[in-house]
Amino acid sequence: MTDQQRPTHTIRSFIRRQGRLTGAQQRALAVLFPRFGVAAGDSAVEPLVRLARTSGEVDRTKAYAALTSFENPGLVEKVLELGISGEVSRSDSGYAIAGAANNPRARRTTWDW
Repeated sequence: MTDQQRPTHTIRSFIRRQGRLTGAQQRALAVLFPRFGVAAGDSAVEPLVRLARTSGEVDRTKAYAALTSFENPGLVEKVLELGISGEVSRSDSGYAIAGAANNPRARRTTWDW
C-alpha cells in the first residue's frame, strides 16, 4: 500500500475534564439523582444496609460490594461489624470481609479490625 492509498484519520481527544458537565448530564443529575442516587458518607449506609437485610442473594452481594467501597475507615468498620452483629445473616459476613479486603482504600482498616 502506498502513502497515497492509506486512509487518513483525524486524532480526537477523549480526555474527560473534571468539573464540566454537558446539559444532558446536568439534567440527569437534577432529575434522576434524587430518585436513584446515593449520597456519599453516613447517609449512604442505611439504604444499602436495608438492601443487604431484605434482598435476594444477588442484590445482597451488590449491596455489600457498595457498602465496602467506602474510603472512610469508620464506615468500613461499621459494615464489618454489621456482618457479625446478628442483624444480617451470618453467612453474609464473608461478603463484607471479602469486599473490604478487596478495597485498597479499606484494606488497612480490614486488617486492623
